[in-house]
Amino acid sequence: MLPTRVTFLRRVPKFAVAAFVVFILIGCDQVTKSIAERALRVSGPVEYISGFVSFQPAENEGGFLGIGSALPAGVRLSIAVGLLLFTSAAFIALLVFARRTKMAILISYSMMVAGAFGNLMDHVLNQGRVFDFIVLGSSVIHTGIFNLADACLTIGAAMLVVLHAFHARNQPGHV
Repeated sequence: MLPTRVTFLRRVPKFAVAAFVVFILIGCDQVTKSIAERALRVSGPVEYISGFVSFQPAENEGGFLGIGSALPAGVRLSIAVGLLLFTSAAFIALLVFARRTKMAILISYSMMVAGAFGNLMDHVLNQGRVFDFIVLGSSVIHTGIFNLADACLTIGAAMLVVLHAFHARNQPGHV
């Protein structure tokens, strides 16, 4: 008889799942940035689904959506290194307490850590610059330009909000 999904997940240590998610997402982020940068530098912007999805090259010297890009390069690099150290410590703490953490929450945190590491690695390795290339929307309303690391951060944070909202709703005494 095949093990059920729940049985399988109970056999796999949670820290292994978290580490797997983080490393796979960082790898996907770095590969997509590399491929997009090479392809888009040659072809220029590309649109799909009647322009709803477009890929266009952009270098971001700031944080998420360019926040802090006006700061001096040394300050940006110092902030990036500090955030990388903080993120590393937070991830280690997450793994230490993983036994008491629900799998969905662990995965959402892992997505956020992967996104942070993906962009912070770029800041450290690329003189403070991150390559962004994805835009969703239309000419009327659209997202800022972002990359897979930004999407991981955003989706992970949204998952946490939804998971905590459902958890709070299911608590006794909640209205």
